[in-house]
Amino acid sequence: MSALFGQATLTTVPAGKRLVVEYRDGRAELPVGQRITIVRFSADVSPFLQVEHCFGADFQATRQASGGPIDCHTFNHLLWAYADPGTSRHGSI
Repeated sequence: MSALFGQATLTTVPAGKRLVVEYRDGRAELPVGQRITIVRFSADVSPFLQVEHCFGADFQATRQASGGPIDCHTFNHLLWAYADPGTSRHGSI
């Protein structure tokens, strides 16, 4: 079982434009022992359909932060994702 750590609408494509995404990368810092099981990058194609690109994240190290130790994870992946005007792109971990 996995929990959703964070989710955000990244952008809504303006009229007359098309969004092309060729690469995604990021970093997450979590309490020690918690792991990222999946990273999702999705698009609302219509009010009834959402397309997802899913990939994993790699554990890098445990480091000491001001509030105590944390586990660091990174992800970087090539992908080809397109979004038409009026659609939204979302990301979640």
